Amino acid sequence: MDFESIQQYLNELSEKYELVNVAMEGCQTWIDETWKERDIASFGGFAKEELKLAFDQHDFVFNHYFWQRLVIRTRIGIYVDDTAKVWARNLKPIGYYELETDEQGQTIDDWLVIEKEKEDELNIISQIRSLNTLLPEGALKRNKIYYEYVTYVHHVVAFFQSQQYDATAHCIRRAFVYLKDNPKLFSETPYFKRSKYILKMILYYMIEKNLLTEITLGELKRAGIIKGGN
Repeated sequence: MDFESIQQYLNELSEKYELVNVAMEGCQTWIDETWKERDIASFGGFAKEELKLAFDQHDFVFNHYFWQRLVIRTRIGIYVDDTAKVWARNLKPIGYYELETDEQGQTIDDWLVIEKEKEDELNIISQIRSLNTLLPEGALKRNKIYYEYVTYVHHVVAFFQSQQYDATAHCIRRAFVYLKDNPKLFSETPYFKRSKYILKMILYYMIEKNLLTEITLGELKRAGIIKGGN
């Protein structure tokens, strides 16, 4: 069988079993179910309405590492709008969904991969990755006295990425109150110095962009985190 015949056979199978439609539905279902679990960080910080799906390609896999038969792999690209107008179709790729089926159109496996994270003005993703390398030994063990503070920092990142700004501010407030109530627990180690800087940076970014409600701002003022209030 020559390459042209292989291509024709692939197209015939795709049309017969409507593999593009099946893959599109599978990708959308994966996204919807993940969103129901509020696992928003799984999509690199992008909002659900930002995601756009487009068929990318079909492939035959002749020597699959696991399945001892011919496998058809259908890829759906996951994109966001390309505001810089650099990418083809004005769509910037951030990940993909792949569906594997056999010659009878039966699903063998599928998976979804997000390769790009949303770049915000604070470059928060890379900053947190750098911060995590400074974690004190045993910081994530519940019996460690600074576990609660580290947990607040992680929640701040998760809420900020998912654009839940009031929840972000709430965790920042709890983190600073915890530091204030436990002044002797934290020496000026690189982790705590850096984390306080990042928390303040996120907080003042949200204030500057008017992302917080008046109720949240009032709570921050009363806690002495920002100026104003009683």
